[in-house]
Amino acid sequence: MSEISTALRGLKAIADLSPLPYPKSLASLSLLIHQAASDSKRNATDIKRLASRVIEVTWAVVSVINDDPHATGDGLVLPIGQLLRTLEEISQVATRKPSSRLSRILNGVGDAGIVQRCEADLERCVSMFLMRINSTNIKLTSQIGEKGSTFHDAFGDMIARAYRDQANLIHSNDRKLTGTSDIQDRSQSLPPAPQIFFGRDLTVGSVVAQLCQPRQANVAILGAGGIGKTTVALTVLHHPEVVSKFGKNRYFVSCESALDSIGLMAALAELLSLQSKDVLTELSRLFRSLDEPIVVLLDNLETPWEQFSHRQAVEDVLSTLVAIPNLSLLVTLRGAERPNGVVWTRPCLPPLDKLDFEDSRNVFRAISDTPADDPHLDSLLDVLDHVPLAVTLMANLAQSCSCAVLHTRWQEEKTAMLTRGIQSRISSVDVSIQLSLSSERLKSSPQAIPVLQGLSLLPDGVSESELLSIMGHRPRISSAVSCLRQVALVYVDASDRLRILSPIREYVLLNIPLDYSDFTSIQSYFLDLIRTAQARDGRFDDREQASKLKSQIGNVCSVLRYALEAENPIREVLATSLKLPVFLGTAVDSEQALVASVSAAARRIGDKKSEADCIVYAYGRRADREVSQD
Repeated sequence: MSEISTALRGLKAIADLSPLPYPKSLASLSLLIHQAASDSKRNATDIKRLASRVIEVTWAVVSVINDDPHATGDGLVLPIGQLLRTLEEISQVATRKPSSRLSRILNGVGDAGIVQRCEADLERCVSMFLMRINSTNIKLTSQIGEKGSTFHDAFGDMIARAYRDQANLIHSNDRKLTGTSDIQDRSQSLPPAPQIFFGRDLTVGSVVAQLCQPRQANVAILGAGGIGKTTVALTVLHHPEVVSKFGKNRYFVSCESALDSIGLMAALAELLSLQSKDVLTELSRLFRSLDEPIVVLLDNLETPWEQFSHRQAVEDVLSTLVAIPNLSLLVTLRGAERPNGVVWTRPCLPPLDKLDFEDSRNVFRAISDTPADDPHLDSLLDVLDHVPLAVTLMANLAQSCSCAVLHTRWQEEKTAMLTRGIQSRISSVDVSIQLSLSSERLKSSPQAIPVLQGLSLLPDGVSESELLSIMGHRPRISSAVSCLRQVALVYVDASDRLRILSPIREYVLLNIPLDYSDFTSIQSYFLDLIRTAQARDGRFDDREQASKLKSQIGNVCSVLRYALEAENPIREVLATSLKLPVFLGTAVDSEQALVASVSAAARRIGDKKSEADCIVYAYGRRADREVSQD
């Protein structure tokens, strides 16, 4: 293509001559990617398509910031930095070795899926760049228009390509939408179907059935951050039955950058190139004129809807959309609460749960190519609690590290290690959790964070009635629990116990741990539980109480470990921690870790007796094991 050739010449000149660091770095990286793609002997079509897209996007961006040195001072540093990180990752993909046969079998399309993920990352960079440009009023169109003969309206092409997956450049981005065919063309903004997808059959089947019924349907896919809501929604939109009914009239609208109802309407206007001041009226007119079934996916609707001050206005937008008789609405929303203003199709979907064990395994192996018999694979997935985002990010790390090494890293780094490329909700577990923690609903409940901190110490979960006792009968615990469930930081399992997913629990323990002053009621509850089950001679003879204690073994050990890490742990905690493993019959590794914690705590407070007890205990348990082996 002549446009690509022109862009390449321009980028080479900028890489060689530009005194500005950002244009120079962007140009250099894009040229490296193009060269690597030209030399590649594997999946040449996919890699070269990606490289061409990189050249187009980079040329459009550097054309702006190279001509205006002050542009990077107007809020563009962040999107430019993210674009640089994305280009670095793409350069690694362009030069990586081909996937093994097993990986290609598992993920269905092999390296093509990796390329598509890179393309999606690149388009997210473009979207962020566009949003920042709109907010800072930089006059980009006129700047790029001056280049005329060199690369006509390159930025206009970048805007269009951010929302369309077409092979040819578009030379104008300012035309109005005038016909039905234009509306249908915009369905090209729909992201591709997920290439790696396992499980969720019942959920996908249910949503497909609701959308494909004769009448209009409105469906909300809810759940915690990183649980796979967008993945399920895109799988549904690409399902053969949905494609058969809606054809090209399937639209994807990302609400991630829409901060309120105005931002939501702007996203809808951008999707359809609407320039009318009354976006909803024009959108309604256009969709009604189709006289064909339409489905619109509003992804990450919680962003504009979350704040109470904006909620009613956003719900008014939704009401206007669902009033269009031929339009079905599909939304993904972080949490467990559906917006008002919409009659949601029954039965409503419950919030998405974590993956089943086998599906989690398949996702991990499809990405990482880890052998099925890896002895550390299952334990690694267990610490991730089979949360899709955590599994995906860990699997990416497993492409270059063994599961054993990753398991060791997890003990030190926890969720901080689960990141890939751009720091966003879909590439960082920490960022995803932080988004949930910043919810305005949490801020409205003073006890929500203390309850979350308390539950983070209880991996086995507890009933709500037990939680009231554990938290020292604080006021408004029930409303705090309700709030935490609404934002999907807490869920109720099949045994009616309140639980926190492992990545969230580990993040809370590491980043916002419970103050020791607030911990005393939790410590007292579990010490009382142990005392009740323990006879005077130190044995646990009361079967009923012993059974109750065993049902909370994970909670007991977690609370004792937390108590031992306090600056001045009480001596009863040390003594109890040494007695418990004999009764519980815990594994050697966890037993040794508990005894080591007791020994460290004893040294810290100068308790020589407890130090000696640890030594005696360790030798005694070693002797017991040797006898049992004989």
